[in-house]
Parts: sequence; C-alpha cells; structure tokens
Amino acid sequence: MKDELLAARAESQKERRATMGEVVTQVQSERLDEAKVAQLIERHQAGQTRMMQRVLPKVSEWHASLRPDQKAEAAKLIQRWTDHSPLNKMDAAE
Repeated sequence: MKDELLAARAESQKERRATMGEVVTQVQSERLDEAKVAQLIERHQAGQTRMMQRVLPKVSEWHASLRPDQKAEAAKLIQRWTDHSPLNKMDAAE
C-alpha cells in the first residue's frame, strides 16, 4: 500500500506543479482567462479523482487487516498529520 500511495502522490504532485504553473501564468497575464482557470480546476479535480480510485482499494485492504488498537493508532497519526497541515493553518487564519 505504501508504494502505491507514494507513487500516486508523486504523480499528483507533478500534475499539481504543472497546473499551478499555468495558474501563475494566468495571474500574471493582462486579463484572467476564466475559462482557462475553470479548465485547470476541473483538470485538478479529475486528477484527484483518479488518485482516489487508484489508492482507495489499497487503503481499504490495509484497513481490513488492522486490529482495533491499530486502527486507533492510525487514526491518531492521521489526526496529528492533519493538525500540522498547511491547509489547516490557512483555515485557522480565516
């Protein structure tokens, strides 16, 4: 599962960098092309869906193999990771 997650994440990050490069180009332009930005957002969302479809079966398989105490520990680790996410800090600033 770890290898699949890491491969999917690397792919996702590569796609994200390319998309954000195009967003930066749009922001720097004289006039924002709303249709282009909408297309970029849709492309990003489609990539996220592909990643979920690729990874979710592996996550489900992993989850089924855990004992209750391991599930509790995994939940704690995920919560700790979420609490330290830059996105979480952005939410708190609002």
